[in-house]
Amino acid sequence: MNDYKRFFNQIPGNLEQSNYQIFEPHSKVEILHWFSRDNISNQQKDEFIKALINFDDGCGSFYRYRTYFLAAEALSYFSN
Repeated sequence: MNDYKRFFNQIPGNLEQSNYQIFEPHSKVEILHWFSRDNISNQQKDEFIKALINFDDGCGSFYRYRTYFLAAEALSYFSN
């Protein structure tokens, strides 16, 4: 996996049809491994962190907090 955007399969205005793989249990391990890889550019990692921090769940911020904490954990694998 080189493109983090696959974790954000969002259909704007249609939360029921959207598929956010970032919330799948197996994805957390894959995401953290992605951040530890040397062949992923710092720019891509930075963009992914920003996407996690700025995630808008549209349903009261529960999922936004989850993505924020995932970003915080990912930062321990991406110190730049």
